[in-house]
Amino acid sequence: MRNALVKRALFGLLTAAAPLVAISTAEANICLGSLELAFQEIDQEAVIKDCQELIDNGNVDAAVMAAIGRGLSAAGRDREAFEYSLEAAKAGDPVGQNNLGYMYNVGRGVEKNEKLAVDWYRKAAAQDYAQAQSNLGFMYQGGYGVPKDDGLAVQWFRRAADKGHAMAQTNLGSMYEAGRGVPKDEELAVQWYGRAAETGYALAQHNLGNMYFGGKGVRQDDGLAAQWYRRAAEQGYAQAQYVLGYMYASGRGVHEDKGLAAQWFGKAAEQGVAEAQAHLGALYARGRGVPKNDALAAQWYRRAADQGEVTAQVNLAIMYLGGNGVQKDENLSAQWFRRAAEQGHSQAQYRLGLMYDQGQGVPQNYEEAVQWYRVAAEQGHATAQSRLASMYLNGRGVQEDEELAAQWYLKAAEQGDVFAQSDLGYLYESGRGVPKNYEEAVRWYRVSAEQGHATAQSNLGTMYKHGRGVQQDDRQAVQWYRLAAEQGYAKPQHQLGYMYLHGRGVQKDEGLAAQWYLKAAEQGDVIAQVDLGYLYENGRGVPKNYKEAARWYRGAAEKGHATAQANLGILYQYGRGVPKDEETAVHWYRLAAEQGLAAAQSNLGWAYLIGRVVERDDEIAVQWLRKAAEQGHAKAQHNLARMYELGRGVPKDDGLATKWFRQAAERGNMGSQRELGEKYLFGRGVGKDEELAVQWFRRAAEQGDIRSQYVLGNLYASGNGVPKNEDLALHWLKQAASKGYDDARHPIAVIYSNKANDLYESSSQKRDEADGYLDGAIEIGGEKFLKNAMVIHGEQFNRIYKNIRNTNNKDQSLRDLGNHMNSLFDYAGRASRSSDQGTKDLGERVLAERSVYNQAYRNAQKSDFQRAFEVIWSVGVAINEVCKSMNGGTCPQSASGGSQYKPPEPFSFNEAAGAMMFVQ
Repeated sequence: MRNALVKRALFGLLTAAAPLVAISTAEANICLGSLELAFQEIDQEAVIKDCQELIDNGNVDAAVMAAIGRGLSAAGRDREAFEYSLEAAKAGDPVGQNNLGYMYNVGRGVEKNEKLAVDWYRKAAAQDYAQAQSNLGFMYQGGYGVPKDDGLAVQWFRRAADKGHAMAQTNLGSMYEAGRGVPKDEELAVQWYGRAAETGYALAQHNLGNMYFGGKGVRQDDGLAAQWYRRAAEQGYAQAQYVLGYMYASGRGVHEDKGLAAQWFGKAAEQGVAEAQAHLGALYARGRGVPKNDALAAQWYRRAADQGEVTAQVNLAIMYLGGNGVQKDENLSAQWFRRAAEQGHSQAQYRLGLMYDQGQGVPQNYEEAVQWYRVAAEQGHATAQSRLASMYLNGRGVQEDEELAAQWYLKAAEQGDVFAQSDLGYLYESGRGVPKNYEEAVRWYRVSAEQGHATAQSNLGTMYKHGRGVQQDDRQAVQWYRLAAEQGYAKPQHQLGYMYLHGRGVQKDEGLAAQWYLKAAEQGDVIAQVDLGYLYENGRGVPKNYKEAARWYRGAAEKGHATAQANLGILYQYGRGVPKDEETAVHWYRLAAEQGLAAAQSNLGWAYLIGRVVERDDEIAVQWLRKAAEQGHAKAQHNLARMYELGRGVPKDDGLATKWFRQAAERGNMGSQRELGEKYLFGRGVGKDEELAVQWFRRAAEQGDIRSQYVLGNLYASGNGVPKNEDLALHWLKQAASKGYDDARHPIAVIYSNKANDLYESSSQKRDEADGYLDGAIEIGGEKFLKNAMVIHGEQFNRIYKNIRNTNNKDQSLRDLGNHMNSLFDYAGRASRSSDQGTKDLGERVLAERSVYNQAYRNAQKSDFQRAFEVIWSVGVAINEVCKSMNGGTCPQSASGGSQYKPPEPFSFNEAAGAMMFVQ
């Protein structure tokens, strides 16, 4: 073992395979042996002195001088080595000539001179010295000291290789592998590598491993590749150690073993193989095969990075960026990214661009960001292409160009970049840089969404929700929203809440809607905060809680959301969930109004209109009302119309008033609809048109406007603008009355009275129904309608009594006569107890005539019609008095002396009654 080490020290790598030349004397043998040991463990000076004496005495030949020269060179004593080698070379020793060529070649012990190196190599090669032939081939291969000539290189390599020189065999194999100086022939390359490898030459073993690894000249075989790599690695060949580490790390040709991978990477790394250092750093960074140790990872990355290994430079930059294993330093991170980027590493170029984009470790500079994104993008880096597209889309660092943005997004999308696919879908959806095409938008959204990209999933859900590019399908929309929402993204959480709130694609569930709104709101989604505030304000899906509503509105309002500001203003105006504070309310209204929110502009206009918190100012009120009105805000249009009608803040103008009332009415404002109805009914500012009046009253009534319901009922009762229809009249009057509009009670009672009278006239069989109407009239119209009941029954008694002698059914007529008489005195009895003095007096007057009625009834039973007419006259006088009391002092007389019943007009509409001036 010691001899082997000494020989290596003595002869050096280039001459390791050269045979020793025999020396001529026993003394020289002793000297040479002593010299070999000297360079390891004996006093070199003493041994060299002894050998020099032998040489001086002529006891050794040139071969010994050459050997001494080689030994001195190995010891680092280059100048003395040169002198011994020169002597040996001059003496014609091929070893000395080769040594001298080597020293001129590399500049050791003498000034470097490649031409002289070639001359000495050639002299040794001419003596058929294989090492020199191999070296001469190397010189021709690289063009060192001679014109580059692969053909001559092959010739010299072959001469040495045929002698079994392993290095030459290896070099010849590389020429066949590359097709340099010979036709490319990977099989011959394998043969030459194999011959050298079998001698134990590590480089050949490594190269042969490469051939098996890549299936070049042989059938691809990872197992055999690993065997040859191992043989070279075990000799300490660093590159083979690195590749063997890679094979253990990836499980190629061997069982995957990260521990063994780390060992082989470590051996190569210690010899300075940058790739091995980078891989070893990665193993420490991930804790694979070795304990996780970011500090050691950073150390190995740095050693590789210092050698220019770009992957290590990128990884080291990432460690400085995150402060893993090193102190966080964004400046150093940017420097390492730059070093890798300048070597053309696309990931480093992208990351450096990102740092300039975001101002991390370097001053923010969009132009620089674009440059680095571009060079990475042009290498096909998908994320850089996507970022470059974004810069073009938003005009950052470059002039805005949506078409170029679309082109770069397409390049990235076609490489599978999910962000680019999603963004490209957006461009097709919005028609930016490409023609608007919902189908293409859906295609790209779907490709990205199916890979789990939340934004694409959310956008695809929206396409299904609105039926853009796909058939509308709320269930599909919900599915995609849910996938995105469950990833924690706020926008689809909000959308999913909306679907639950409205029961679209899922069963309606306001509780779940509130839960999803809450998730989005807690992430700062302002729209979700507004909607959640709305749910709390109205108690939908959550208990009504104005305080919580105010909290969520405030969160969005402070971020500038106009609707939240307006809603918060309303809560302050009415003191809901917050202390009542109209000044703060106006503050929030103003902020929202200045953003153009029509509802807030309307409310702010209202504040100036009535002088609430702010000083009343009709002109400013009109300005804000007009802004809102021009956006189609119906209440503002109504109030602006009123301002024109009254001439407040603007010149009085009935035409403009009507114009704004009409616009508000057409947008469903029932106050303006009622206003238009009144204008057409009375011809104010428009031509009188009862039919149009009815149409506008009906639209307001159908929205629940009680004043319009009352008027419309009266119009149907009187037949003004519509065919007379007591049933429709009752329908609308009852709706108004049920909401507390007391003026509607009287016309309802009148209609009931009319219906009762008509039923009594038409058939005695409908007496119960008629009585029901009369009772209903009294119940809804009050005690005064007892008068109507007495008049009706008195008139019916009179009518039957007058015609009884001509009837074919005297018995039925007598029964009807008795019934009306009894009802008359029943109502009269109730009237006599009335709190209304006029009703009470009339009831008592009728009761005083009880004997007259009874006498008339008895005469009718006896068929004493002469006497009956006398009684009828008395009855007629009594009934006439009642009729007069109800009809303004007049009552037409019947032929029999009785009255003809004429009920009071049900419709007496005062156009000014109950009019609402302004609405908020």
